[in-house]
Amino acid sequence: MRTSFSLAIALATGLLVSPAVSVMTATPAHAEDAGLAFFEAGYKKMKRGAAKKFWGVVGDAKKSGLFQFAFETADYVLELDPNHKDARDYLRYDKKKSGWVRDEEKAAKLQKQNMKGAKESQKSFDKKVERWREKRAKADTYLADKYAQLGNDCAAAGYAEQAKKCFERALLVDKENEAAHKGAGHVKVGKLWMAQKKLAAIKKATEGKWISGEAYEKGVGVKLSAMESPHFRLYDDGDKAVLPDHIKALEVLYVYFLADVGIDPTTDVLNGKKIDLVVVSQQANWARWVDEFSNTSDKEWTKESNTSRSYLLLRGGVLRVETAEIVDTRDPLLHHAAHFLGQFVWNSRRAAWLDEGLAYYYTVRIQGTTRTSCLDKTITGYGNNQEIMGGDKDWTESERWRDYLRSIVNAKADTELRKILLTPLSTLRLPDSIKAWAVVTWLMEKKREKFIAFLKLTRDEKDLDQDATLKQLLGKEIEDIDEDWRAYARRAF
Repeated sequence: MRTSFSLAIALATGLLVSPAVSVMTATPAHAEDAGLAFFEAGYKKMKRGAAKKFWGVVGDAKKSGLFQFAFETADYVLELDPNHKDARDYLRYDKKKSGWVRDEEKAAKLQKQNMKGAKESQKSFDKKVERWREKRAKADTYLADKYAQLGNDCAAAGYAEQAKKCFERALLVDKENEAAHKGAGHVKVGKLWMAQKKLAAIKKATEGKWISGEAYEKGVGVKLSAMESPHFRLYDDGDKAVLPDHIKALEVLYVYFLADVGIDPTTDVLNGKKIDLVVVSQQANWARWVDEFSNTSDKEWTKESNTSRSYLLLRGGVLRVETAEIVDTRDPLLHHAAHFLGQFVWNSRRAAWLDEGLAYYYTVRIQGTTRTSCLDKTITGYGNNQEIMGGDKDWTESERWRDYLRSIVNAKADTELRKILLTPLSTLRLPDSIKAWAVVTWLMEKKREKFIAFLKLTRDEKDLDQDATLKQLLGKEIEDIDEDWRAYARRAF
C-alpha cells in the first residue's frame, strides 16, 4: 500500500539528523585549576591502557614487516606515555639520570621501511597492509572513546573547558567518534556531524519566503503562488498552503545530498544560481509550459509525460497527476532536484544508471518512497527477456521494489551489472534503473568511502572506464561485485 509522507516528522527530528545532547555547561573561573587536576588524574588512568593498546599494534606491524608503521606508532605510544619502557627500548632510548636519551647511532640502524617479502605478491602485501590499518583504526577508536568518556566525566563534574578539550582530542584521533560528537553537542545530518548553531541556521533557511509568481504566469496562462529558498524557487497553480512544506522538503534534500557524502551543507554547489520548479494542473497549461520554458529536443513527447527538466535553463516542470495526493506532487520535485544536484556535484549525467539511481536513492531517503522515473514505464519486463511488455511485476510501485528485486535475484533473472553500467538513458529499462538504485543503496551503506571516490572520478574524468574503476576501487572483478550485491539484496530485501 502506498503511504503519504509527513514532512513535519522529518523536520521535527531536525532535518533528518541523529539527535545529540550536549552535557557541557560553563566552567566557573575559580574551577580552572581544579578542572585541570581532574583531567590529569583521569588521563593518568587512561593513558597506560591506551599505550598498551597501541603497543600491541606496533607488535603486529613488526611481525608483518611493516616497519614504517611500527616506528611511527611506537613514536605515538611515547606521546601517550613518555615512560613506556618497551617503546623507548624499541626506538633506541637509554634511561639516564637526566631522563631518556636516544642513542643516535643505534637509532640510525633501525628499520623504518615497510618490507614486502621477496616471494610475496603485491596483492598479498596490500591485504597485509589493509589488515594492519584496520587494527590501527580499532586502537584509534579505543583511544577516542576513552577521551570522550573522560570528557563526559569532566562535564558531569562541572569542568566544561576540560570537557571540551577532551572531545577535541577524541575527534583528532577519530573524526567520526559518535560519543565525542555528542558530548560536544554536535548533531548528525546524513553522515556529517555539525554544530548546533550551524544546524539552526540551515533549518531557518529551509523556511523560504513568498515571492511573486509573475516570472512564469504569462507563459503558462495561469496565476501562480510562489516561494523562494536559498537554492530553489517553487511555483504552483494549486493550493498555496502546501508550498511551505514542499520548499522545506527540497531544502532538506539539498542538505542531505551534501551531508550524506561529507560535504558541508552550507556549501553553495549551485554557484549562486537557483533551481526553478513549476507545477501546473491542466494539460493545456502543461503544453504551454513545455513550449515556452523547456529546452527539450522533443517537445511533443514531453507533453505526453508529466515532467520536464532543462539543465541549461536550470528549470523543472511538473504536471500534477489526477490523484493530486501531496506526495504525487512532491515526488517529481524531489526527483528533479536530485538530478540537478547530481549533475552539479558529481557530473552524473554521464552515467545513466548512476544519475537515475542517485535520484531514486535520495528521494526515497527523504520521503520513504518514489513515484517518478525518467524512463518508459510501459516496459516492465526484467532480466534477460528483453523489452517484455507488461510482465508480472509492476515496477512503477516503489513500495514493491525490494520484493521484486529479491525475487529476480533468487530467479537469477536480474540484468548483469556490467551491462547496466554501459546502458545510456535512451535505452535504460525501468527494472534495470531500479537495480541501479539498489546497487547505489548497497554502495552507500556498505562501501561508502570507495563509492564516494568513484563519484569523484566520475565527476573529474570525462571518459572514465566505470568497469575498470570499480574493479580497482573494490578490488574485485565486476562479476564478483555483482555477486556481492546479490548477496546483499537477498539479506536486505
